[in-house]
Amino acid sequence: KVQLVVSNGLEEVVIPEDIKFGDYLDVEIHLRDELKLKPREVAEYNDEVAQGRVIRTDPEMGTKVRVGSEVVIYKSLGPNFKDVSVPDLTNYSLEEARHKLLASNLSIGRIFPEGREGYKGTIINQEPKAGETVKELSPVNIYFSEDEPPADGDGIGNNPVTSGDSQVTESIELPKGVQFGETIQLMVLAYPGKTGEEMLLTNTRVEKSKFLNGRYGVLVPVSPGYVTTLKVYMDGNLQYQKDVVGRQ
Repeated sequence: KVQLVVSNGLEEVVIPEDIKFGDYLDVEIHLRDELKLKPREVAEYNDEVAQGRVIRTDPEMGTKVRVGSEVVIYKSLGPNFKDVSVPDLTNYSLEEARHKLLASNLSIGRIFPEGREGYKGTIINQEPKAGETVKELSPVNIYFSEDEPPADGDGIGNNPVTSGDSQVTESIELPKGVQFGETIQLMVLAYPGKTGEEMLLTNTRVEKSKFLNGRYGVLVPVSPGYVTTLKVYMDGNLQYQKDVVGRQ
């Protein structure tokens, strides 16, 4: 909807407030063709807003401006992922590997051999190799021996990820100032932005000691350019929610 205001004989328009988080190209076309403004792009990294989406404008959204005025649109480049070194996961269990990857801000990729209900024993190979440089949140594939029998559970929060173009390991943190017993009933719900459906990622009892440095990892479905919202419940109470941005 175009809101025109006449002031001292000069036409003014209001920069819409609902363009925040909108697709940059759609917003640019709307401001240029319908509001007769002069949009200018400024791209910047942002940990919260998905790549290609509008972060803010200058003048601010909701401001009256003259027709023909320049409006700076700040477009998100997504998170500024840093280069990290892949840790050595060989001879570690799946649980140990998960914690090592979390500490490096990396995620578990595919686990081989595929199709098992769980894994025990130690990792015999990985890809990328230890010491290689990758971007944060990159997946690392791990390999177990074909001869190892399956274990009960996979050591990743019994996470039934079934949606999304890929998955990342996201750390679940113990909230500060909240007292818990030796075990915690952890339930994590996910709402992928691409589908909008509610997904149960995990609902299990976790030993408090498994929250390494106050963190515990779950696999989260993500899609490039979309945000997956997580709701974290502990002992039946909603503790917090957070957004996970899918890498492009």
